[in-house]
Amino acid sequence: MSIFSSADILIPNIDNMKKWSVIACDQFTSQPKYWNDITEYVAEGFSTLNMIFPEAYLKSCCKENKIQTIKRNMRDYYNKGIFEEYTDSMIYVERRLSNGLIRKGVVGKVDLESYDYNPLSDSVIRATEKTVVERIPPRVEIRKDALLEFPHILLLCDDKEKILIEFLSNIKDKMKLIYDFDLMQEGGHISGWLVEGDKLRRFNELLGKYICKIEDQYSKYNVSPIFFAVGDGNHSLATAKACYESDKNELTRYALVELCNLHDESISFEPIHRVITNIDSENFLQCLKDNIVGDNGESIKLYVDGKEQEVHIIVPKDKILLDVLQNFLDNYIHNNGGEIDYIHGEKDLIELTKDKNSAGIILPSISKDDLFEIIAKKGSLPRKTFSIGEARDKRYYLEGRKIK
Repeated sequence: MSIFSSADILIPNIDNMKKWSVIACDQFTSQPKYWNDITEYVAEGFSTLNMIFPEAYLKSCCKENKIQTIKRNMRDYYNKGIFEEYTDSMIYVERRLSNGLIRKGVVGKVDLESYDYNPLSDSVIRATEKTVVERIPPRVEIRKDALLEFPHILLLCDDKEKILIEFLSNIKDKMKLIYDFDLMQEGGHISGWLVEGDKLRRFNELLGKYICKIEDQYSKYNVSPIFFAVGDGNHSLATAKACYESDKNELTRYALVELCNLHDESISFEPIHRVITNIDSENFLQCLKDNIVGDNGESIKLYVDGKEQEVHIIVPKDKILLDVLQNFLDNYIHNNGGEIDYIHGEKDLIELTKDKNSAGIILPSISKDDLFEIIAKKGSLPRKTFSIGEARDKRYYLEGRKIK
């Protein structure tokens, strides 16, 4: 069986697909109004909202009751026969994003035997960023004994020659269009075409060529190859892995994902900056200089109490800049108190650090062209290293698969 392969995919046959498809549960976690608004919009309609647990509600809901309701809704939807099953198929997906670009992908199932989220893993599918293991058990409770899965996982391939997903893009007019609609809450537009028969066989041939090329490339580095890396939804994939390890069978061995090309122009990496608050800013700056600053280090821009300055961070050869910074920040807060927030915009960071007893660190962008090589040589990146696109451009739940 291939690492990435066709699946028996469930698509609802309903009148209102816009109500059906909702954004990933880990988005808008500090904005319950977003989720309240879509709850009101969905009302009594069929929706994946009724089969997920938005993290914005984790602290305010009776968790056990909510989880049982999710599993009951899955069974009810399935027994009502609302799904059409496309057996031994993939789905080619085009998503129009908020910037007008089209993100192309293909939905299939991934073999969890080939995936390991540990930072120094040598598996052929790896996490791009450090997995916070404490986030896995609550998700396991939702997936365990669930009848269905609906993914928001984006898997990346390092296909510089663009032979895989672009092949499907070029022949989409020869495939059956199975959904085409606007997503709710300014999520853009999404379309999906059925990949089956000869077209699926050709895609699998190209997939084999891609894997052979990656193996040849990594033999030059003298490190284990990476065929795919998790760009989004790593904790969901880690949850699927944990459930498989506890119940190994043919259905639980796989997880439904969308595969995208890292080199698609729609895939952009945005840096995630750090703001540290409720600290003695002078003490923070001095500790930074005493521990990780040196004359020949990598330059970063720092804001302390609203004042800009430049410092140089000493980075060992087996690390990247953020490794050193994140380790320092975690240790500093553990020993001295304070809080870290993760900020996308430089202007927002500058505004937040105008208050006293605060500091902000502007981080450079990571080149997506180097992503796979960095992970192969140095392991998974620190948490919150980069973001793929804006919040509303994250993946929406749509396609499903029976896992029980």
